[in-house]
Amino acid sequence: MISVTEARTIIDQNTFVLGTEWVPLNAMLGRVIAEDIFAPTDTPPFKQSAMDGYACNTQNTNCLNGIILDGLSEAGNKIQTTLKQGTAQRIFTGAPLPLGANTVIAQEKIRVEDGFIWVDPIDFLANLNIREQGSQLAKGALAIPANTLINAGMLGFLAGLGITNVLAYRLPKIGLLIAGKELVKPGNELAFGQIYESNSLLLHAALKEGNLSVAQTLIIGDNWEETVESVKHLTSSCDIVLATGGISVGDFDFVGKAFVFTGVETLFYKVKQKPGKPLFYGKNGNTHVFGLPGNPGSVLNCFYQFVVPCIRKMTGLKPLSFKEAFLQKPWQKKSGISHFLKGFAEANLVKILESQESYKLNAFVEANCLVEIPEEITEINTKNSVQVFYFRDAWL
Repeated sequence: MISVTEARTIIDQNTFVLGTEWVPLNAMLGRVIAEDIFAPTDTPPFKQSAMDGYACNTQNTNCLNGIILDGLSEAGNKIQTTLKQGTAQRIFTGAPLPLGANTVIAQEKIRVEDGFIWVDPIDFLANLNIREQGSQLAKGALAIPANTLINAGMLGFLAGLGITNVLAYRLPKIGLLIAGKELVKPGNELAFGQIYESNSLLLHAALKEGNLSVAQTLIIGDNWEETVESVKHLTSSCDIVLATGGISVGDFDFVGKAFVFTGVETLFYKVKQKPGKPLFYGKNGNTHVFGLPGNPGSVLNCFYQFVVPCIRKMTGLKPLSFKEAFLQKPWQKKSGISHFLKGFAEANLVKILESQESYKLNAFVEANCLVEIPEEITEINTKNSVQVFYFRDAWL
């Protein structure tokens, strides 16, 4: 049995970035770009007005006697207009600035009368309300660096540069193997000794929060031949296999035995942690294989603490970040095992919730984080900070 730190290190040392693929811009939300993106053109691509108003030239125009209104520049004009000396052009937001203009006077500063505009000399100033060509980004400048997680604002930014396809890190193909003859699909009536199967939906949802989908889900009973064939199928067709249940050493726990039988290299089995001690991690070629405990609370803990870092590295995301907070009440535990406690953190304080047992999920109704208590620590008071992992940070 190894420590949490050792388990994390082993996973990290055996995880590498997946390959890349070209992705349409409209499918890039939540994806990580694999190369620096440079501006293919100036943005804006021409001088334009920043508001509705009147384009003028303050150097060759006298505003005291009124300025002749001559011409119009609208957004979308395909022909460059030219400002005649001593005149003004009506112009609208986003429209190209006429040649010869050096300012745009806002329309609320202007009085229009008989084909002339009138403006107070105090408002007749150069370089007003003009967006210079390339003022957002010049052609050839770095737009977004590699390894950036794309959000909605970035998509709009890239679209404004005329970009349609982006080189991104490939998302892993993920397979789920859910084992247990006692499991029943929700919606069916339970017989004595049966429970509703929740781990598949739980893992689907946790992955979906990271813009990930499950390629295949196999739900099996405690049968040796079925387990072996399922493990063979998933490890040969997926980048990651997440198995729940059947990983312990009972007579009908076949998943762990099937891993060994099918050639999965065991990199570790059992971690000094609570919940989730019987955690398995291995590889079959380039396929990462996680054997998660069957209890839902253990599944989520192991998923966030070990599977998420693996997926993040595979897809080009930066390592997970942990925050510090202070316990509202002291906490005690035995030495020699790390504890991951469901908590609710707010304003740098964290409350340890009830129902910490591995088979219980009801604390997740309130929980927004996991609190890590290292194995060597036996007592933490309210003056000692603790490491907190916020669920919302899993995929940022």
